[in-house]
Amino acid sequence: MPRSRSASVPSLLRTLNDPARGALLDALIEVRSHLSPPSPSWESQTLGALAEGLLERLAAAGIRPLLAVGLTLSLTPSQLVKRFEYHGSPFLPSQRRKRVVVASPGWTVGNRMVIRPTVREQVKEETA
Repeated sequence: MPRSRSASVPSLLRTLNDPARGALLDALIEVRSHLSPPSPSWESQTLGALAEGLLERLAAAGIRPLLAVGLTLSLTPSQLVKRFEYHGSPFLPSQRRKRVVVASPGWTVGNRMVIRPTVREQVKEETA
C-alpha cells in the first residue's frame, strides 16, 4: 500500500498547516526566525532547538518550505492565479504586475507543491 502512504503525506501537511488549527508548519518557520540568534534563556533555546529539529526532520523526509517569509516578488496575474494564494486589491486593466510580500511560505513534498505560498499586496510607503 505505498500509494496510500504517499497520498497521506499531503493530507497530513494540510492538517498540520490548517490555519484553523494554528498553522503549525508556518509557526515553526516563525519561531525559527524570531529566535535567530537564540536568546540565552532556557525556554527560547529549547523552543528554538525543537523548531529547528522538526524542520530538519521534515526536510530529511523531503518536506520543505517553498519561499522565505518576507520575500518581495513582482508577479503577473497569471502567476498569482497558478501558484499563490493572493490577498490584496484586484488587478486594474493597466497593471501588468504587482509587488507582493510572502506571508506564508507554502510547502512542498519532493518536487510537488502541496500548500501554496500566501502573498499579500505590498503597500506603497507614503512619503512625508
